Amino acid sequence: MQVTEMEKRFSYHAPTAEALPRFTRLRAEFYRLALMVDALAPESREQSLAFTALEEAMMWANAAIARNWEYLPPAEIFERRFGEKLAA
Repeated sequence: MQVTEMEKRFSYHAPTAEALPRFTRLRAEFYRLALMVDALAPESREQSLAFTALEEAMMWANAAIARNWEYLPPAEIFERRFGEKLAA
């Protein structure tokens, strides 16, 4: 692994003002999905694993924003893909 990749993976990435709405939106959407899993899936080991998987997916999505902010598409691309504004 190249040193630049290690630096990217193992250094702190402070959230920027521009990135905060993305973190907020992701957290809200994952929370909404967790509520759906709670309502529709019976309490079980499988439900617990689904919650763990959602937490992990949210963590990796947040890491993608934090580590690669300069590579993310602009808000206009988000709006075209999802038909809505990015702001939370």
